[in-house]
Amino acid sequence: MASVITKGCTKCKKCVEPCPVDAFHEDADTLVINPETCIDCGACIPACPVGIIYAEEDLPDNLKNFKDINLEKSKTLPIISENN
Repeated sequence: MASVITKGCTKCKKCVEPCPVDAFHEDADTLVINPETCIDCGACIPACPVGIIYAEEDLPDNLKNFKDINLEKSKTLPIISENN
């Protein structure tokens, strides 16, 4: 399982710093989490000030499509870390 970023990301990047594996990727509109890199530590979930990151198993039904969005976007977007 992985953490999933859903709608409403403000790109504040407060979730990036606690990530121990650089699972975050960024485009012009949002951040996404690569589920193949994420180790499901959950550190990013409480770090999100707008509460839009969920553990995959806790995704509300109306947001389940974001699991696929994170996977697909993370394949082509650059990795970001706390240093960029």
